[in-house]
Amino acid sequence: MSTVNRRQVVGGLGALSLMSNRLRANTPRWDVIVVGAGISGLRTALELETQGLTVKVLEARNRIGGRLYTHDDVPNGPEAGGSVIGGLYARVQDTIKRFGLDLEPMRPREPLENPPNELQERVVFHLKGRYLRFDDWPTFDGNPFPQAFRSTPPWSLDLAMLGANNPLEQLDDWLTPQASKYDVPLATTLKQMGLSDAGIAMGVALNQAYGQSPTTVSTLHLLQLLAWAKHQRQRGDVYFHIKGGNQRMPEAMAKALKEPVEQSCPVFALHDHGKGVTVETAHGALEAKRVLVSVPCTALRHIKITPEPPRAQRLGIDTLTYSTSTQVLFRVDDAYWEQDGLPPTIWSDTEIGQLLAFPYGPAGATQSASLWISGVAALEADKLSHSALVERSMAVLKRIRPKAAKALTPIKVFSWQQERYTGGTWASWAPGQITAFANQISQIHGRIHFAGEHTARLERGMEGAMESADRAILELLERTL
Repeated sequence: MSTVNRRQVVGGLGALSLMSNRLRANTPRWDVIVVGAGISGLRTALELETQGLTVKVLEARNRIGGRLYTHDDVPNGPEAGGSVIGGLYARVQDTIKRFGLDLEPMRPREPLENPPNELQERVVFHLKGRYLRFDDWPTFDGNPFPQAFRSTPPWSLDLAMLGANNPLEQLDDWLTPQASKYDVPLATTLKQMGLSDAGIAMGVALNQAYGQSPTTVSTLHLLQLLAWAKHQRQRGDVYFHIKGGNQRMPEAMAKALKEPVEQSCPVFALHDHGKGVTVETAHGALEAKRVLVSVPCTALRHIKITPEPPRAQRLGIDTLTYSTSTQVLFRVDDAYWEQDGLPPTIWSDTEIGQLLAFPYGPAGATQSASLWISGVAALEADKLSHSALVERSMAVLKRIRPKAAKALTPIKVFSWQQERYTGGTWASWAPGQITAFANQISQIHGRIHFAGEHTARLERGMEGAMESADRAILELLERTL
């Protein structure tokens, strides 16, 4: 009979303990882990909890809300991200009511959002070194637009020209094979419609809202936006804002979860091992039966996924482009517009882009403002340190509008591109991307699911994020209950 020494016993117990730990490590504790505490992730988590599932939400940042972010440290809390709630945002409005929040009329942020009858008093151009009132734009000698569009303000030109003959009728027409012929550079389409290079530079590239340059945004993307805007106007031009800031909605959603959101918890890797998913985080590894990823592609491309997603989906994760926004925020110490007799908001061709004055204080008082830099100009601004960007901005203001420079006290710089877990504002499809992967980017990959506004088929913005959550909820319930 063989004998067993102490070393063999200890070694055997160690092996059994290691095996036991591995078995426990691969036993899913959670039915679903949600990566990202934006509104698509939070909506999914709330609904899955009501259906009896155990859910854990992980958020890389130390705040809730994703690209809903209210500048609470700036007077009257202007919005850094999503600012407008449409009249047909049914899911968003239902959520607001559910959590006892209040809606108020939309707070105009950019010139596009100002009522047309207020533009003369609210907005002034600074172009080619001189000021120009809004009503003088049609006859301005530097207006490069075709005669039929000379009265169109530059921030509306591309949509105005495309909207005359939009081939998309239904909200999901942009995803059909027939629409792929429009998945070409916006600059190419506008040139074919007779717009000059100078017109493209003024009407698209200057203070660009979608994409990063006229050649890197798809015409099809803007056509889909037009179809969606037409759908929204069925309720009339009725738009809202959440009293106290739009970030209050995701905060209320997170507070209602049974399991608190784990903040400051970046996810590094997702490993689907067949019986569940191992989620590698800054706080250690977690196990779930399934995972919902609800972060922008700019963040997702830094999370290792095994097995690798299919080729088209991987291409979308790695390359989907996003619009840009860099902001320099100010406290307004004096009514500079009363001193120099010009409207408070500037739309310019200088390095500062737009100076947006926010009339959000008591009785419409303007107590805060922001430089809003977008497109390629935002990427250039991001090359500077925050202090250098403030210094450059103040120098430009002193040169072009000294009264404003004297009245503004800088508070902070905020860049969506420099947000490590965001990397941009909203998804902005580049030429060819819709055809290449728009129908594949939201597909289930094993036990890993995807949501977020970039995966929506019908809606945009906040409502698009919630639409994507509803799809993900059904997918997850079908596979976990």
